[in-house]
Amino acid sequence: MRHVDVTTIGSISHDTYIMSSRVHIMRSEKKEKIKQREVHFPFGTKIELDHLQQEVGGGASNAATTFHLFDFRTSVISQCGDDPSGEFIIKGLQAMQVDTENIQVIKKGESAQSIIFLDAQGERTVFVYRGVASHFSDHHVKKVANCESKWLYVTSVGGYVPLLRSIIKAREARGVNIAWNPGGAEFAMPRSVMKNMLQAVDVLFINNDEARLLFGTTPLSRAKKLVSGALVVTKGERGAEIFIGNKHISITVKPVKAKDTTGAGDAFGSGFISGLMHYPGDFQKAGIIGSANAMSEVLEVGAKQGLLGPKTISRFAHRIKIH
Repeated sequence: MRHVDVTTIGSISHDTYIMSSRVHIMRSEKKEKIKQREVHFPFGTKIELDHLQQEVGGGASNAATTFHLFDFRTSVISQCGDDPSGEFIIKGLQAMQVDTENIQVIKKGESAQSIIFLDAQGERTVFVYRGVASHFSDHHVKKVANCESKWLYVTSVGGYVPLLRSIIKAREARGVNIAWNPGGAEFAMPRSVMKNMLQAVDVLFINNDEARLLFGTTPLSRAKKLVSGALVVTKGERGAEIFIGNKHISITVKPVKAKDTTGAGDAFGSGFISGLMHYPGDFQKAGIIGSANAMSEVLEVGAKQGLLGPKTISRFAHRIKIH
């Protein structure tokens, strides 16, 4: 197996972005405290699209793109089907010089796909077909066990506990650094497994809602003690909070006008780790790079189009403040 700088672990998918001015966006008539917007279109008709765009998606793929742009040797541990979408995914990653050796191609399997409907304000509705994306197995456990990588960047793995345990073992055996951005299935795991992961990670990425789900009403300043490494809580256009030991870093940003927020969390997390890899121990610099990457990413349609490299991060420096 090749020696790489970072290996991403998680889902990969074939994503299609669509926009249409012929689809009506309306406020929900339901009696709720928060009025949601709803998509309305006539059934049984053809609807003309104004925009259609296809790309490789999924958390593992999105993060791998940033690492590639920062000139890190990158590999992906995941799975797809042997269908046309799987071929599209593999070729797309290889075009970015991402190592696909660790991607399991499942015979007669159907690859994950998403259809993302966007409105003019950058809000979205996502139709998701998981396919084989969450079918992690002992095959992937063995890939982690044999992985020669400095960092493991872990996204959602469908709550597959043996894989997470193998990641912990990799840290214990080889001193691999672990960054973790858990998905919904991981929050449904037994608390003992979650606790072990929190004690193993070097950097944990969660958003505000996930922080409440994980820590309840416990203040973040106290909840950080449950995480052995850095706790990074993202707050969308309001920035992020970083807790490392007794140190607290607050990041505020001047918001940009987003076209598409798909992949913003992946852009922040992978940008943050790219910063730590370039500037070991400098969490302020990592926060700036992660924030800039996310801000640039949402300016374009798609989870990859606006991602930055080290030479372009400075474009957004004036919009980011560290406290």
